[in-house]
Amino acid sequence: MLCDRRTASRNWCRCLLGRRACSTWSRRRKVKTVQAVLIFSALCILYEANAPCRYQFFRYLRSYFIISNSNMGCFCRQGYLPEFFCYEEDHVCMKDNDGRDVHVLVASSGSHLPGLVTVVNSVRKNTHATVIFHLITDSKSRVHLEQWLEMSELRDVKRNVVIFNESWVKDMVGVRGLRKELGSPLNFARYYPQLLIPNYEGRLIYIDDDCLVLGDIQELFDTWIAPGHLAAFDNNCNKDVVERFKVYPTPYRSYFNYSHPIIRKLGIPPLTCGFNAGVYVTNIYAWVNARVTKQLEYWTRLNQKEILYGVNSASGVTQPPMLLVFHNRYSAMDSMWHVRHFENHQGLRYDNDYLSRARLLHWNGNYKPWQKPLENVNPIAIKMWEKYYVPDPTGKYTLSR
Repeated sequence: MLCDRRTASRNWCRCLLGRRACSTWSRRRKVKTVQAVLIFSALCILYEANAPCRYQFFRYLRSYFIISNSNMGCFCRQGYLPEFFCYEEDHVCMKDNDGRDVHVLVASSGSHLPGLVTVVNSVRKNTHATVIFHLITDSKSRVHLEQWLEMSELRDVKRNVVIFNESWVKDMVGVRGLRKELGSPLNFARYYPQLLIPNYEGRLIYIDDDCLVLGDIQELFDTWIAPGHLAAFDNNCNKDVVERFKVYPTPYRSYFNYSHPIIRKLGIPPLTCGFNAGVYVTNIYAWVNARVTKQLEYWTRLNQKEILYGVNSASGVTQPPMLLVFHNRYSAMDSMWHVRHFENHQGLRYDNDYLSRARLLHWNGNYKPWQKPLENVNPIAIKMWEKYYVPDPTGKYTLSR
């Protein structure tokens, strides 16, 4: 086709793309135009409709255009989309959560309640963010926990105290290895964020009750989770920690029985670096869509029939299924947000400078900071924990010292 100035002004598409390509482009453009008209017509209608209807429509719209969660969060925050399009879209803001409530889930019961209370106090004292705590316990401990909170300086903390439904895990609590306390039903609470917080689909931080938070929890809440990933964890092979303080890394072979054909068939190299599931950041919407809970339950129940894990040096009950389900599907968080190994002599190797920069400490072994201090545990870390401990106003629990 001869593309002179006159022709180009009338049919620029054919001049630029050629006749065949232009025809294809034109058909697609017409289809997209019709779709756009229908969609924005629906937007105008639904903007005046009730909130639940609008909410479901926008979720469908995002999946129709295959807009990633992280991109949608950035579009909403930077004002590229109208406010009504971003209505209550906590679950799409995977990186930027400024101005939103920080949701923290902690599970504990019985003799571990001092740990839960200390986690809550350490979080609130180190942040200006609005934090909502989801505190999970058993029926025997609920009243005691409520009294501990209501009769102390923690009375004004925003919280939801939930009794864990032990029937969810009645056939999964078998334990192999030495640490029988890991068979507690509350240890499985990390599997069920969507059931423990049923009306929330946004970002969530899970923290074990044997932790101490020293940094601004907003920083952890804003941890980057890459598109396609389901959570953020800290891996066990941080070079700075392993080389500088001679802390032992824990690869997959430390958890799994690689002589079993099911494990070998997964194709995960034995030296693959593991992570610790005691602290993680996730997005409940993504968690549900990926059916994470079902996968965790599958591996946990299968291990009751087969010896897949639980007999190796690292052992564990809930940790190995998390390693399988999140393999190659998690982002790395800042290692200062999960400094661990304070349960034994390895914790003694941290110098004062490193501890001063730590944002979260984790006693991830047999020893817990509310127990009587042992000679081979870090005394500085214990004193840091004691600073945030809130005495039991009911007198039912006394710190062992």
